[in-house]
Amino acid sequence: MDESRPAALAQLIEVANEAAARHANPVVQLAAALTTAATSPADPYLLIDSLLQAIPRMIAARIPLDRQREVAGEAEIQLSRLLAAWELK
Repeated sequence: MDESRPAALAQLIEVANEAAARHANPVVQLAAALTTAATSPADPYLLIDSLLQAIPRMIAARIPLDRQREVAGEAEIQLSRLLAAWELK
């Protein structure tokens, strides 16, 4: 095996890690923002409304048109399951 391959692979991994460190992960940022909002004194009704308003916007903006109905239906099912799992009182 060519000895330069492991060194080249290590260098590529390092470059990839450096690039990843320079770009924010939107999922991590969203999770952090949601945690901050959920534990803040902000009105929970407004927070819930904002979250619910964001779901159809995200589906419309980011999901291919031919899959939007399917994804929206799945989101509705998942939300229903999550709410039921919390055994809301």
